[in-house]
Amino acid sequence: RVYNSANISCANNTATVKTFDTERYDTDAIHSTATNTSRLTIPTGFAGRYLMIGHIVTAGGTDYSRIQVRVTLNGATQLAMVEVTPTTFSTATRLSIATIWNLAAADYVELFVLQENTAAAARNVLTDASDSPEFAIALLGA
Repeated sequence: RVYNSANISCANNTATVKTFDTERYDTDAIHSTATNTSRLTIPTGFAGRYLMIGHIVTAGGTDYSRIQVRVTLNGATQLAMVEVTPTTFSTATRLSIATIWNLAAADYVELFVLQENTAAAARNVLTDASDSPEFAIALLGA
């Protein structure tokens, strides 16, 4: 389970991969805080069915069109997506995503966020003490 210790800016209407500078725990060297910090990578000998969970908190705004969170495989394949589309998020908005997928050694997963607002402005994914931005992976079985 990894997280970022600072707010992360997201450009308007652009899917932005989240990076993670801190590990809550990493028992099998799935994450690096120095290289490819957005990735959770399956090590050799650990292929199997995995549960992936992500959490974000976005800054409040009164002109959002949508906020979207995605889990992707190997930089290209979308495994899961959640989107909210109310006209306003006047307070911080919390989104969580979860999916289960079979992953092979060297596969990696990433968490992307897309936000769109009428001001076409960048907005932050906020750091929060226990749940934003966070990304976790757990081996369920071979």
